[in-house]
Amino acid sequence: MDQLTLHIGHQKTGTTSLQFTFRDNAALLAEHGLHFWDGHPAHHPMARKFHAPLTTQGDHRVVRNFVEALKATSLPQAMISTETFVRLTDDEVKALVALLRPLAKTLKVLVYVRHPVGFASSAAHQRVRMGGRLAQAEENPGIVPLRMILKRWTDAVGPENMIVRPFDRGLLKNGDVIDDALDVLGVGAVAPKLVRVKTNEALSVMGIYLMDRALAIGGEKLPTAVGRAFDAIGGPKYVLPEASLEIARKAGAPELAFLEREFGVVLPEPTVTPTDPPHLSEDELESLAGVILQSAQYAFDLTKSPAGRLLEMKSPFALYDVKPHPLTPWITRLGLMPYFRGETGARKKARTGAAPGKKKPGAGPKPAGKGKPGGKAKQGAK
Repeated sequence: MDQLTLHIGHQKTGTTSLQFTFRDNAALLAEHGLHFWDGHPAHHPMARKFHAPLTTQGDHRVVRNFVEALKATSLPQAMISTETFVRLTDDEVKALVALLRPLAKTLKVLVYVRHPVGFASSAAHQRVRMGGRLAQAEENPGIVPLRMILKRWTDAVGPENMIVRPFDRGLLKNGDVIDDALDVLGVGAVAPKLVRVKTNEALSVMGIYLMDRALAIGGEKLPTAVGRAFDAIGGPKYVLPEASLEIARKAGAPELAFLEREFGVVLPEPTVTPTDPPHLSEDELESLAGVILQSAQYAFDLTKSPAGRLLEMKSPFALYDVKPHPLTPWITRLGLMPYFRGETGARKKARTGAAPGKKKPGAGPKPAGKGKPGGKAKQGAK
């Protein structure tokens, strides 16, 4: 392989959409010379294996399969993408690089960097999604330690192998991180053919406030499929208060100076306007959050239940498909699925053998005056 590129994030730079899009279009990317392993929902195990606090039992097996796929490909280049790479320590990065360097003539690192002011609000959305409270996100806005991350990876692969790109619509290829990454890899021609996956979109003001109240009710992080009910709430996107943005602005100034000095990257500050809270009382917010939480939780539980799997009743907010019940194909083959689902007319059809709204052959209204043999027609009301 000529080149292996590690896309390391950082967080909140369109990483999830890029990863899902590349995974779902792996065959098309391969036609253009880029290998993107689709043998697992995401590439995070490649980072978790080297970071003990996150390592799971299955990570070692996934990494083995991943590396074997990289060795087997005849394509000229490949990409591994996970923002979890930025969490690796110096020694963990060196161990990862030692594993991957023999697989390609060149090992590159691609990282997208975002202005601290833009990142802070996006990080607040993610913090609430992960079970943190909104007040905490406003008091301590997230900051990416770019100096530490970039120095760590530069030391591991060399400055000539670092690709640092600005995550800014005005500076990205076509204003899109997916198009930009493909252009960096030299396969930009495939961009118009991709089926895009948009995910992890910003929460609306109402959505984030209601999710925050739902966290207070439930006391823990919401399952992803439950939380997506709050993602679906429309309206203006939430932006941190000005005081929080100022904290991010001051804390991020040294990181921006480092980027410009070491990599020649200048990030313009995004124009954002802090959003006001919803015009609802605390009781109204809590009540509405409780209703949405219970409804979404019910749909989530039904999706995972044997009955839900059997009848393929999927929550509208589910992100992944649930493994089907082994009896589902038999029920479908027998034509009983609509009946068990209670779909309109299905019960009548199963009972009469006729499609809803259709009469059996030969059926029709009885002639007037024709009742039981020898009987008389009923007289209408006077």
